[in-house]
Amino acid sequence: MKAGPGKKIASIADVVDEGLALCREGRIWWASDRMATLLGCDSPDALIGEAMSDRLWDSGQGLPQLDGPGVACAVRGSAASSRSLQVHRIPVRSGELWLAGCVEEPDPNPALTEFTHRALEQANREVTRLREELSRQKNERQELLAVLGHELRTPITVIAGYSRLLLSPDVGALNAAQERYLNETTKSCRRLDELVESLLQIFSEGMVEFGLDLAPRSLRSAISTACEALDPLLEEKNLRFQIQVDPRADRAIFDSTRLGQVLANLLDNAIGFSKVGGEISIGTRRVVEPDADCVEIFVEDSGPGIPTSQRDRIFEPYVRINGKKARSGHGLGLAICKRVVDAHGGSISVTDGSTGGCRFEFTLPKAGSQVEVDKEERENG
Repeated sequence: MKAGPGKKIASIADVVDEGLALCREGRIWWASDRMATLLGCDSPDALIGEAMSDRLWDSGQGLPQLDGPGVACAVRGSAASSRSLQVHRIPVRSGELWLAGCVEEPDPNPALTEFTHRALEQANREVTRLREELSRQKNERQELLAVLGHELRTPITVIAGYSRLLLSPDVGALNAAQERYLNETTKSCRRLDELVESLLQIFSEGMVEFGLDLAPRSLRSAISTACEALDPLLEEKNLRFQIQVDPRADRAIFDSTRLGQVLANLLDNAIGFSKVGGEISIGTRRVVEPDADCVEIFVEDSGPGIPTSQRDRIFEPYVRINGKKARSGHGLGLAICKRVVDAHGGSISVTDGSTGGCRFEFTLPKAGSQVEVDKEERENG
């Protein structure tokens, strides 16, 4: 039966890179697995009973002295003849403890090593510089958003106030068209004020989630409201909305204010990029995949489309589409859309439109009643 070295030495052997061997009366009584490997043996058992001098030979500094400094020794035997070890002898209660560790080989190409070190240091400095630059830009953008939020609210409040005054009977009667335009102006001011507040929330420091007023609601109603608010922009370019709401995909769970922001951003982009006299399709589609628990909303325009190379990044903050048809702006609209859709548990993407433009698609959770209708239809074939 193989003898053991004692708990303390055995525990040390488990956590150090050096090889350990316990010798008594000049013979190896116990050796660690690491020592066996360093001395070119398959197993520590092969070392039991041998003298350390049978495995090590003088490489110019002599063999180590008991409780003396470590010395470099060569390893005997063909399997490890080229290996050099730094060896120590330490007196212990039960004999002598030999410690052996690999001696670092001299660098065969110091010039290359020095060049590599300098290159790594330069790369680390560049990473640090870029990190600081990104932090600076982030702070500047957050400050810009705060200023914009404050500056936008003042004219919004003024426009909304004058609209309410014009709607009051004190300034005279209005015809039906005038009253409708002013009502739409007031509602748009309210939505714009909510949008400014949401923008500041969504892009504030460390903001990951924001509150949602979730409830089962009609998508047809939300789409109609968004389209009506943008009617004046349609008239300027002689565009028309084609609303295509699938009756089987009308109910979903969403926050009406947040969804209004998403639709307003997507429709505003569609109007801006569409050709004069064109058509913008907006509607819902039933997702027919098994166990699907969402409905799809789409907005398709007749514009130039979005290059495939830019589609992966357009939902990131401050990213704008390049090209002849590029619009002015800060590149926040689609980023807001993605954050709102993500907060609903959905996803958003862009593909080619059927008429050469682009088609934005996003999903929202189905309302309970819609889930039951779809389940019943699947069961009935």
